[in-house]
Amino acid sequence: MSKKSAERATEVANSQRAMIAWFLGLSAAYMIAGVILLDVPLVRDGFVDPWTRFNASASATMASLFGVDSTATGTFVQSGAAHLDIKAGCNGAHALLILLASVFAFPAPWGRRLIGALAGTLAVLGFNLIRLINLIVVARYFPARLELFHIYIWQTLIILIALGVFLVWGNFFAENRSGARAVHSA
Repeated sequence: MSKKSAERATEVANSQRAMIAWFLGLSAAYMIAGVILLDVPLVRDGFVDPWTRFNASASATMASLFGVDSTATGTFVQSGAAHLDIKAGCNGAHALLILLASVFAFPAPWGRRLIGALAGTLAVLGFNLIRLINLIVVARYFPARLELFHIYIWQTLIILIALGVFLVWGNFFAENRSGARAVHSA
């Protein structure tokens, strides 16, 4: 490897490290801003609370469709003697925040970021509803296992799912950019 090639390789590596550091810093800043924003009364009353009630209502309806009679009142879901109170930490909003912070910090055109945000929101909502339906079933039929599923399994999984959705989206756009470069250089 020539000295010039080695210098170019070092430049590229340094540039990539700087881009990664910028992405991580920006997504962390977006997450911090998002956590603060979620606590603002206007956002809490206009987004978080309706989102939470929707999660409760939709999960109770879907659980009933699968044969587990459930009802929702506000943020409370009841199935037989079991009941769940869907709180701010259980509504998927924080997983969504992690996903959105990552998507908006990613170096992609804003139109693609908005598509990623919309698709990611639907994905997180869908997976969170699956999570809540599972918790309704566990609360009703296996109440001794509720803490295991709620705290140790699903809290971890919903965050991993949000990160996985981001990685799939980011990989799609990274491949798309590589393909575009190959076409332009041909």
